[in-house]
Amino acid sequence: MGKSLDCGMPGRRGNSHRPYNPHKPIAAQNRSLRAASDACAGGTTVRRQIVDPDGIWATMRVTLDDRPGRHWEVSKTMSLPPSLLQQVEQHGCFSGCYQSDADVRTCLDPAKSPEHVIVVSCLDCLSFKLGVLQALLPPTSMSFWLADQLTRHVRKLRGYTLSFAGYHARGPGFWLSGVYYGHCGMFLLDGARSRSLGSDLDLLLLAFKQGVIQPPDARMNDPHLYTTQVVYLDLSNPLVPVASRQDLLASPLCQAQPKKGFHRVTLAEYQPVAGAVAQAAGKPAAPSALVAGSLSAKAANLTSAAARGLKAGDVCPVCKAVVCERPLLKGTYIGCLC
Repeated sequence: MGKSLDCGMPGRRGNSHRPYNPHKPIAAQNRSLRAASDACAGGTTVRRQIVDPDGIWATMRVTLDDRPGRHWEVSKTMSLPPSLLQQVEQHGCFSGCYQSDADVRTCLDPAKSPEHVIVVSCLDCLSFKLGVLQALLPPTSMSFWLADQLTRHVRKLRGYTLSFAGYHARGPGFWLSGVYYGHCGMFLLDGARSRSLGSDLDLLLLAFKQGVIQPPDARMNDPHLYTTQVVYLDLSNPLVPVASRQDLLASPLCQAQPKKGFHRVTLAEYQPVAGAVAQAAGKPAAPSALVAGSLSAKAANLTSAAARGLKAGDVCPVCKAVVCERPLLKGTYIGCLC
């Protein structure tokens, strides 16, 4: 093999490679690594920092073979300090979303100049803050980058498909934190600071309407396709993998009644997904979807869903809606939208 060459770090003076751009496709950002190595002589080892497929910065050591059909040998090490990740994992707020905060300079040694510290804060409670020495992070790192990396880490660790939090300025302006388990159609929501605008589910639909987040399913704008209940969470300990609503409710980290150290959230189950998962697993749908309404509602629905042999959690072949508990002017009924 050939010699070793340091092609530089992103953003250094005299280097043609630009810093990480969160709005630029990862593949395009990593293309500079291949171009830099191709420009070197065969048998060259290159050390460079790039963005991996999860959007996380990583240190890469790439060896390029000079034989025909040359190949890449890659070794990767994570850039974020393990002790920092541990603190984030043990924080009890449920969304795991972080925002940038003002950098500080901290005196760690009276004989040395103060060290530059990058600071982020939790978007749920707004009071939990973390700082890390810039020297321990990739060059040119900034607080918004660190906040994004920590948010991605928690999202992946807890199995969230989607997570969001904080104040959203669109529309009337509102606070809402939420996560979504895409494999079982379950949202966890907290909009306590904007409860005057409606329920947590109302705020989720407002977020969809205002384009704050994109609904994973186009039908998610229909409030009748959800069943909701209030639970209390403390995620300061690792949460077991959540495959369904029942898994979350059975966890000791989830309580049905208020408890010290636990955070109130609304569990909103999207029935088109949750019902399909329950049916595939041979389990009943959510209990709230099985509660009977008034006798008149039952009779009114008899000619639709029940007459076709549908039960709660099934998808109607005519209107494509899930059979679940639905509101009337007075009372409720179990059925689809036919």
